[in-house]
Formats: sequence, C-alpha cells, structure tokens
Amino acid sequence: MKTEVVMQRKSFGEIIAQKSKSGFFSATDLIRMGNKYRVMNDLEPNSSANKEFMKELEKKYGCIKTSGRGRKPSDKSNEDKTITWVHPLLFLDIALWLDPKMKVEVYQWLLDNLLKFV
Repeated sequence: MKTEVVMQRKSFGEIIAQKSKSGFFSATDLIRMGNKYRVMNDLEPNSSANKEFMKELEKKYGCIKTSGRGRKPSDKSNEDKTITWVHPLLFLDIALWLDPKMKVEVYQWLLDNLLKFV
C-alpha cells in the first residue's frame, strides 16, 4: 500500500486511529478513551507512560513517537488537532496499563491479528 491510510479501531465506544504504513497508533485517542473510562470507574486518570520502557524502545527502534496536526476520520468538525502517534509496542504498554478490560480487548486484537508492526 503506497498511500497512508488512517484506520479506525473501535474500543469502549471510542475510535482509536492507526496509520497503515508505520503501524503507529494515536496515543491521543487512547489516553482520552482510557482516562474517560478510568474516571467513569472511579479510578484516577493518568497520561504518563513508563519512561524507562520508552527509552528501551527508542534504543531498539529509533523514533517511537511523532506528533502532527490533522483530522481524525471520525471527527465531524473541520478543525485540525494535534495528534500524537506512537509505536505499536508503546501503544500496547499504555493500553495494558489503563484497565483490565482494555487489556482483554488488546489481547483479543492480538489474537485477531489486528496489531502487527509493519
């Protein structure tokens, strides 16, 4: 596939975007969905990822995080927003931290081969 496509993964009634070429996921979507879920379940919201894990990923893969302005395909407004895209392994680390139910969902994505590093 030559053209970058932003795919959509539905989770807990929210959309999490993923880039087709790099396999990077929208951490912006994930953190927003996770914090919303944690607040609804009387858990403290938190957006910080494991910094040591991020350092190890950077050593092995180089760039693991990018930011850019753009529109989410599911966003009905024409307003550009800053989106942070993260390496699939960092996405997994964040998602597995958020909540046990999210952990089950992510493992199901793995079983269904929806998470692959390109």
